[in-house]
Amino acid sequence: MDVSTLEFYSLFCSQFMLLMWTVKERYKLINDYFITMMICQNSFELKNSKLRNVMRLNNQLIKIVDDISFYYGLPMIMIIGVGFLVIILCTFVGIKISITENNWNHFSISFAAIFYNIILLSYFIGIVSVGHWVKSEFQKTVSLVHKFLTNVKDEKIIKTFLDFSFQLLHRKPNFCCGLFSFDLKLAFTMFGAAATYLVIAIQMDTAVSKHV
Repeated sequence: MDVSTLEFYSLFCSQFMLLMWTVKERYKLINDYFITMMICQNSFELKNSKLRNVMRLNNQLIKIVDDISFYYGLPMIMIIGVGFLVIILCTFVGIKISITENNWNHFSISFAAIFYNIILLSYFIGIVSVGHWVKSEFQKTVSLVHKFLTNVKDEKIIKTFLDFSFQLLHRKPNFCCGLFSFDLKLAFTMFGAAATYLVIAIQMDTAVSKHV
């Protein structure tokens, strides 16, 4: 992986994370709005039109998430796939050189492998973390809506909250690429697979070294 490839990787992943972070902040604003209404129930007038606006905002956010997933999904599959292979290779090279070699030139290769690993892992962890935070903020929105359902007495407001609840049930923000979602589940899966491949590679290298 040369410098230009690393720059493209960094730029693309940073742009993707920024878009995900923007969606997360919008859901945070929605949650702050509901929290403000709960704190100031006596002085804050709950209007049906405002709730409908929040519903429309949520619907637009879901469309934005779908568009981002559509345009960034396939490139992210390739980037994460290549990054996954590079991480395994760099980790294996770093472990092998650190254990078996005493030459300083070989140690410099090991340091370069660790450097690439840190960069790739930082972007990968950043992407799955922001994806997880988006889902967390959305779940907080769902929780706040259902808390209001138990406290509101106006029938029109209750009907609007029920409509909003159905919308939240069927329309959820999910940054994905068709094969997997960008959240912590992906991180656990990738780390588990990487550990398995590393163990296999080290065992095969040890077996080959004994026969040489």
